[in-house]
Amino acid sequence: MTDKSRIRLSEIAIEREECEKLMAGIRNRIKELSKEVADIMATEREVAKRGEKDV
Repeated sequence: MTDKSRIRLSEIAIEREECEKLMAGIRNRIKELSKEVADIMATEREVAKRGEKDV
């Protein structure tokens, strides 16, 4: 294997590691947003139930 090949493989490995870290951050953010959406939907259901009782 040439030096250029070794260097390129190292660069690819570093890029892959950076991408994996970014993807982990994105997955965590999606989880946070999903929970936030679920909380909002639960609140909307509660408000709708209260509205029905008032009628």
